[in-house]
Amino acid sequence: MQHKSGHILVVEDDIILQSQIAEILQFEGYTISLASNGFEGVKKAFDLLPDLILSDISMPDCNGFEFLEQVQSNQKTSIIPFLFLTANSDLESVKTGKTLGADDYLLKPFDQEELLLSVNNRLNKSLRTKTIAKKEASQQLEQVRYTVSASMPHEFRTPLSSILGISELLRDRAKNYKPSKVSEYSEMIFDAGKRLERLLENYVLYTNLAFELDSKQTSPEPKGIWDVTESIEFEIDEVIDIVSKHYDRKQDVTTSITDGSVSVSSTILRKIVTEILDNAFKFSEVGDRIQIITSIVDDGILVKIKDSGCGMSIDELQKLGAFVQLNRDHREQQGSGLGFTIASILAQKNGCKIEVKSEKNSYCEVTIHFPRVDEE
Repeated sequence: MQHKSGHILVVEDDIILQSQIAEILQFEGYTISLASNGFEGVKKAFDLLPDLILSDISMPDCNGFEFLEQVQSNQKTSIIPFLFLTANSDLESVKTGKTLGADDYLLKPFDQEELLLSVNNRLNKSLRTKTIAKKEASQQLEQVRYTVSASMPHEFRTPLSSILGISELLRDRAKNYKPSKVSEYSEMIFDAGKRLERLLENYVLYTNLAFELDSKQTSPEPKGIWDVTESIEFEIDEVIDIVSKHYDRKQDVTTSITDGSVSVSSTILRKIVTEILDNAFKFSEVGDRIQIITSIVDDGILVKIKDSGCGMSIDELQKLGAFVQLNRDHREQQGSGLGFTIASILAQKNGCKIEVKSEKNSYCEVTIHFPRVDEE
C-alpha cells in the first residue's frame, strides 16, 4: 500500500459513518481527526489547520453551513479545501454550500472508491494551487530583491559619501579648523547619518511589507483597543514639527486642523503622514507653500497635504510606486521613492485610503482618509 500524506478533519454526527470514513482514509495513510458537530469542527479546524475538511451538512447544534461560514471567516482556515457530505434529498443544499465556499460534495450513500477519488482530487488540486502560489510569491520576492539590490548602492552612496568625505576632512585637518567649523561639519555628518538610518529603516519596512504582499495579507487587519488615535491634531502637529525642522522650512507650512479620533494607531498615522509630508518638502522649493488641512466626514477624517512644487504629470502619477523617482535629474533632494509606497501599503492594511491629484509644475495634493472610531 502506498501511504498518502495529508491531515483530514472529518466532521460527522453519525458515529458509525464517521468511523467508516476514518477507517478508509487511515488505511490509505492519511492522518485523521474527528468531530461530531460544527462546534467541535470549528475548534479543531482552528487548532489543527488540517489539509482538508470533510463535513456533513445536517448536524445538531451547529450544522455544516454554519461550520463552513466560521471556517471561511478565519484567514488561516479559509484556504482549507472543504467537502460536504449530503443525502439525495439535500441536492438543493449543494447550491447553498457552493455559494458559501464549499469546494465539492459527496452524495450519500457513497462507496470507498468515490470517497478516495474525491479526497485525492481535492488534495492534489490544493497542492498544485499552493505550489503555483509559492512559485509566484518566490518570483515576486526575487523581483523585490533585484530592485532593492539595484537601488541600494546609489541610494546609500549619497549619505555615506557625505559621512566619509567630511569625517576624512576632520580626521586630517581638524586641528586647523575653528571649533565652530568642526561643529558645523559634525552636524553635517549627523544629518547624513540620520538620513542613512531612515533609508535603512524604510528598506527593512518595505521588505517586510513586500513579504506580506506575497502572502496576500494586505486586507485590513482586525482592530485592537490600542489601534486608536485619540487626537489627530496632536499627532499631526508633532509630525509637522519634526519634518519641517529637518528641511528648515517651518515658515512654509500652513495648517487648518480639525481635531478628532480615528481608528488607526498613532504609530501608523504618524508614519503615513510623515512619508507624504516628507515628499511634499522633497519635491518643492524653499518658499513654496505646503498646506495641511483636515476635515471630518461621515465615515472618518480626511487629511489633505498639498504642496506647490514640481507636481506630476498623468504618466508620472500612474508610475507611483516603490523605487520610482520623479524628476530625479532636476531635483537636489534624492530619495529612494519608497515613502509613498510604504504609506500606501500601510493605509491599505489599516483600512485607510489615499488619493492623489496633481498638475505638472503646479501642485501635488494627497488626501488620506482615516476611518472613524466605531461607537460601541
